[in-house]
Amino acid sequence: MIAGIAHAPQAMYVMILLVEDDPNLARSIIDLLQLEGESVQHVATVAACREFLDNNLGNVEIVLLDLMLPDGDGGEILHYIRRVSDTTVVVMSAITENDRMVNSLQDGADDYLTKPFEPDFFLAKLASIRRRTDAPGDIQTYRSLNGDMLTIDWHSRLVRRGNTEVQLTSSEFHIFACLLRNWGRTVSKENLYESVKGKKMINGDRVIDMHISRLRSRLGLQKEIQTVWGRGYVLIRSNMS
Repeated sequence: MIAGIAHAPQAMYVMILLVEDDPNLARSIIDLLQLEGESVQHVATVAACREFLDNNLGNVEIVLLDLMLPDGDGGEILHYIRRVSDTTVVVMSAITENDRMVNSLQDGADDYLTKPFEPDFFLAKLASIRRRTDAPGDIQTYRSLNGDMLTIDWHSRLVRRGNTEVQLTSSEFHIFACLLRNWGRTVSKENLYESVKGKKMINGDRVIDMHISRLRSRLGLQKEIQTVWGRGYVLIRSNMS
C-alpha cells in the first residue's frame, strides 16, 4: 500500500506535477508514475508550487495536490490554478471531512482522493480522470516544410507520419510534446531534461541532443526542429490544427 503516495513525465502531455510534502509518499508516487512512463515534477510547498506554475503551467497536464502543506493550505494553489487555467487538479488528502471534500470539488478540483490508497486504484483513477477530461481536440496535426503531415494523438500518445505510426520512446514523445506546445518559442535543454528526467541537468550531459537527433530523423523534421545555439531548441512555426 502507498500510505498516502509520492513524485512525475507528459505527456500528454508533458508532465504531472505532484505537490506533496511527505518525502516517502512522494517518492512512492513518483516511482509508480515513472514506471507507467509518466514525466513527473515534484514540489513540497505552496511557494515552490506557485513559482513552478508561474513558469511551467502550460506544460502541466495534471496537478496532484495535497492540502496540508508546511507553508499553507493547498486550497490556495487550487484557487490560483482555477483563476488562470483549466488544468486538471486532483486533490489527494488525508482530510476526510465531507465539507472539505465538497468545498474542494466546488472550488474546481476535478476529483478528490483520500489517503491512503492502493497503487492500482490510484492508477485506475488517473485513467478515469483522463477519459473524462480528454476533449475531442486531442488530435493535433503539424505539416512539415516538405509537406509531410504529422498527426499527434495526445490521448493515446501516438504520432503518425502520413499513414505510418512512428515509434517514439516515452522520453522522445515528451520532448516532442514540449516543443510542440511551445512551437515558435525556444525551449532550453535544461527545461527539456527536467521535463523528461525530473531532475536538474548535469553540465555536459548530451542525452537531450541524442533524443533531438532521433526525433529529427524519425519525424522527418531536420529543418523544423532547430538548434538555438547556447539556448536550446525550437520547433518552427508551420501549419497546425
